[in-house]
Amino acid sequence: SLCHMQKEDYDAAKEDLGKLLKIAPKYTRAYLMRGEVSLKQKDTIQALNDFETAIDMDRYDPDGWSARAIVRLQQGKYTDAESDLDQAIHLSAKNAGNYINRALARFHQNNLRGAMSDYDLALDIDPNNFLGHYNRGLLRAQVGDDNRALEDFDFVLKVEPDNMMATFNRGLLRAQ
Repeated sequence: SLCHMQKEDYDAAKEDLGKLLKIAPKYTRAYLMRGEVSLKQKDTIQALNDFETAIDMDRYDPDGWSARAIVRLQQGKYTDAESDLDQAIHLSAKNAGNYINRALARFHQNNLRGAMSDYDLALDIDPNNFLGHYNRGLLRAQVGDDNRALEDFDFVLKVEPDNMMATFNRGLLRAQ
């Protein structure tokens, strides 16, 4: 299934996963993987069904909560996404990606303090997280914390010197 997914042969991946689920109907990872395949095929309804099945079967697996939260973020259901990410973080507190995604959900709900806190927590866990520094830099610039925003953009440009948006944002901050 993974090989088929890598080759972007999603129908074959789904077929293999269907066979696997017939043999092992309680294997939650297969539902999560099939949900990912459905997302690649732009079928969010089937993806959500598979993610919810995985959550119903194993409420203590943070990956199901995270996967469903991503779909909810894409749908603009930020409150629901935040709730799912709260659960995923509760079950796996050391996953920086969950904090970054929850920060995004909080940002869209205008909870800027909560978003900033999540970016800080994510970067405590993974200090070299590119996306965390970039997004926190944008948020810091938005709230007027210019000097610390510059630090985040400096980090981003050290990792990716050709990033034009980071260069532009840093230039705007320096001009101020």
